[in-house]
Amino acid sequence: GEWKVIPLRWGLRGELFVLLRHRTSGETKVCAAEVEKSLEKWPVLHSNSASSSFAKYKSFTFNEHLFVISIDRGSGALKVFHVPDPSSPWNVAFETTLPEDPKGNRDFPLSRFAKLCVFYGVDRIPSVVAVEPNGNERTTTIFRITDPGKAWKPCSEAPMLPQKVRLLMVYTKARAPGPTNFEACLLAVDTSGEMKVFHVPSDLDQPWVLISTLPFAGDTRLSCIYVPGKPEPLLMVGSPTEKKQKLCHLNLMEWRLVKEDDRRPPPKAPVLEEKFSRPMSSLWPGNAREGCDPETVVALPVDCTADLPVSRHSWVTTPIIPPGADYRPGAPGFDGRPSRPPFDYPGPPGSGPPPPRPPFQALAGPPGFEPRPDAPPAPAGPDLDLGPPPGDLS
Repeated sequence: GEWKVIPLRWGLRGELFVLLRHRTSGETKVCAAEVEKSLEKWPVLHSNSASSSFAKYKSFTFNEHLFVISIDRGSGALKVFHVPDPSSPWNVAFETTLPEDPKGNRDFPLSRFAKLCVFYGVDRIPSVVAVEPNGNERTTTIFRITDPGKAWKPCSEAPMLPQKVRLLMVYTKARAPGPTNFEACLLAVDTSGEMKVFHVPSDLDQPWVLISTLPFAGDTRLSCIYVPGKPEPLLMVGSPTEKKQKLCHLNLMEWRLVKEDDRRPPPKAPVLEEKFSRPMSSLWPGNAREGCDPETVVALPVDCTADLPVSRHSWVTTPIIPPGADYRPGAPGFDGRPSRPPFDYPGPPGSGPPPPRPPFQALAGPPGFEPRPDAPPAPAGPDLDLGPPPGDLS
């Protein structure tokens, strides 16, 4: 399509806010995704027609504030924008110029061509996996964003990744008590036809442990499906060459335990277990697109994890449900808020949309990115009491 979808963050009511970037002009739009509509009909909350056509974007959430990273591949300009509200203009919190070679800046070893993957640790601080496509020596660097208004801090350890790779961070419920505790694994698909699975250490200055290596189509795209009450997400897999959509079960927690204790027997199930597969052409009726042969259509999954582990997504707030038990939204131990399908209207069935109002703003409350007065408090911790976002936000 003409527009690239870049998930930004999850809202307080199940909304997914995304950035649409025009592949040719570079124009950007902040939208609220509505799964029952084509993206051309999504509500536009803010737009910028002056964006560079060479800019690439990633987002992260810091202390419940949304920030967007922009790297201009042509000029090397890196900007970190603070986005106080989905419909508000962006304010620059940090900016610098990246060199073509990361060795040109030892304090901030990042080039303008680096491929980024944002993830979160148990301390809820955002971090970045940066892969240099032109690196001759060390191709991967891990950064921690401890202050959005300053240069990122490189860590001493990083996984061994090839220059051309697609990355996906996967989160699982932690064994420690508490519904909001989680652990992370990195899935790296090498374009040569291999996928590696790494365990992300809680201390990023410690080595990353390789859990498993699997044969995989080099052009595979991945997307996670997080189901409330389940400790591990499902994985959607799509490959343009295979022209198949696959639904897979992940067994990351079992494999991670074996790597931590050599005395344990190896798991019976593979780390990634295919459960269902269907041709991409079967996803549409024959007349879904006039003049288009379904056999030639390729549908690729878009991962929408974004800031899910540090959000109030129902997967985060819902404790693990024992096998055979039912998920009862609002029961003791859950988030206590009424549950509804994502992007559905909050009223009774068939009631239709609410009265006209500013998009995704409460009728008598704060804008969509800010906590509601009746929302459950965020998990306590020293890293959450950092005050307002730093940098020049005026």
